Amino acid sequence: MREQYPFFREEDERTRAVIGADAAEADLGGEYQKPYAILTQKRLYCKNEAGNFITQSADLRGVGKSFPPELTQWFWAEVVCMVLLVCMVIFYHFAPWGHNNLNDYYSAVGSLAQMPASAYFDLLVSVLLCLECVIAYIFIFQKSFTAAHRLVSVAIITALAYSIFLCSKRLLDHSLTGWIGVSFDDVFLPLMSLVAIISFVLSVINSWHSKRNVTFQITHNAGAFSFNPRLYSSAELKHFAAQVKTLKAGDANG
Repeated sequence: MREQYPFFREEDERTRAVIGADAAEADLGGEYQKPYAILTQKRLYCKNEAGNFITQSADLRGVGKSFPPELTQWFWAEVVCMVLLVCMVIFYHFAPWGHNNLNDYYSAVGSLAQMPASAYFDLLVSVLLCLECVIAYIFIFQKSFTAAHRLVSVAIITALAYSIFLCSKRLLDHSLTGWIGVSFDDVFLPLMSLVAIISFVLSVINSWHSKRNVTFQITHNAGAFSFNPRLYSSAELKHFAAQVKTLKAGDANG
């Protein structure tokens, strides 16, 4: 890593970190290859396809990987499926003709304290999925899309496991008692499991899409510089982030 570059504005500036050292060297030789950034104790020097940018190191706000801020079609599909799954779980347990109807449990015993353990488990899963759904929408409203995606994925995996559990339990009941006609459960539970599997696939696609579109951003008071992390070594990016953190800590301590 060079200690100095010819375009530094002051002679006492020293290089602290570089993103794309090879690109910077190629650019000095007259061949622009890809964006690069050079951090000194005083300034940040960046160059991309739009041109050169220089800002004070004191104006830096942060650095690190950033997921795409927009809500993609995959994310919306994932959220819609999660809501549908939650509604299906609640409907299954509170529909008058549901096999594990919690209303029937409560009416039969007359007290929550006397409900069987299986009913408590069903109620707990229903409440948990509802809470995850509400909190995920709070994250979306606050534009915390990464946190929202993670919570939605957890909710979908929970619903997937629970749907498969209910479906396998129903199949076991049939193997013990024999098939006596087709009931509501025989149609609804496989449908719930199918929606859960589709939701899980959407979650995996959305995760893959987000990772492909992740950027390494250097944010400052006037905006941000973005880099494709796949074009740079992880060691460069980690060192650059550590140096920015050190500079900011020094500024905060005076």
